[in-house]
Amino acid sequence: MKVLLQAALLHITSTCTKLSNMPASNTHDTSTLLLKISSLQAELSHLQHRYDALLATKERAAERYKIDYKKWRTIKQWLCESSDCSKVHPLLKDSNYDFYRRVSGIDKRRKFEEIGPDLSAFDDEDEQIFKTPDAALVPDALDKQREVLSALHTSRRETTTSTKVEMHPTTPLKPSFPTHEHCVSKDILNEVLPAGTSVLQSTTLCRDPPKRRGRYAQATDATTINSRFTICKERNHGVDFQYDEVVKSREGRKKMLADDCECCRGYYEGVGPLPKPLQQPLWRSPSSTPTKKRRLSFDSLSDYKENREDIEHHKKEISRHRHHWYRAKTPPGYWDIGFPDTQETTDINRRAAEMYAQKLVEVENEARSGKGRYVERMT
Repeated sequence: MKVLLQAALLHITSTCTKLSNMPASNTHDTSTLLLKISSLQAELSHLQHRYDALLATKERAAERYKIDYKKWRTIKQWLCESSDCSKVHPLLKDSNYDFYRRVSGIDKRRKFEEIGPDLSAFDDEDEQIFKTPDAALVPDALDKQREVLSALHTSRRETTTSTKVEMHPTTPLKPSFPTHEHCVSKDILNEVLPAGTSVLQSTTLCRDPPKRRGRYAQATDATTINSRFTICKERNHGVDFQYDEVVKSREGRKKMLADDCECCRGYYEGVGPLPKPLQQPLWRSPSSTPTKKRRLSFDSLSDYKENREDIEHHKKEISRHRHHWYRAKTPPGYWDIGFPDTQETTDINRRAAEMYAQKLVEVENEARSGKGRYVERMT
């Protein structure tokens, strides 16, 4: 604002200098310049008036800040150096919020005024500041702004009091959300709840348990392999779980179970049983040549079983996949990308059930033989 006043003053001074140096031939423009000068003088006076009003407001705010600072310094000095600290400390807020008892702020203020320092001198200085004649320099716009603020303040008070009165109606309020009869039964509404129990807690206790899925699903009553059979510790290195270790010696690996992989499985099925090694020559020709016709397809179950036994014997002789326990088979459809439809899901579940039934039969046969590592649980 001060810079604007200086710029306007320089502009008026330069204009007057130009008028004094003008020749007589240009007197017809004198009236126009005089009008400009009068408008600039009016604008300058208006700016000067606003500047004086703002400067007075700033000085009053500075004085008010000084008075408040002196009050706070006096209170702080009194709190730290006064002998009545034992009376003040109980009024201060404790650092432990759990044991802090809420007290009305008005009661605290009254007690503090009774035992606190005398601040009347600062209040008198504050009143003298607002009674100074410099307040007349404030323009009408500031007075109007104060009136608008006071009107807004009074209207806000009226709205708050009306809302406070409406907070305690004589008739019970209706809930803002729609209620259903099946949500809360009449027995629960008429029931006398113990202390510390809400209606929401009582209704949640009476509801049906949620349906859980996946690993949180409730256990079914169907018997499983682990519920019927267990691993014999004497035949499994003294542990009751599927023990496995890395064996590098050739003789030790021959005693382990022979397995296959996705690549080797097709080879064993294509080659069939292991061909017999070279034997000593026969000195006498047999009555019939002991040859067996090779068949790629088997019609009877006995032929299929015999072929499977030959394949397992072949695998046990040359396989490099050795384990103490057979590896778990990959679930059907495990490597398929995408979500299956209803028909595919049914087929996957059917194949998984067949795989489980086959494993159950193998475990049962091993337990009944008495030589396997599975035994029946004692009921």
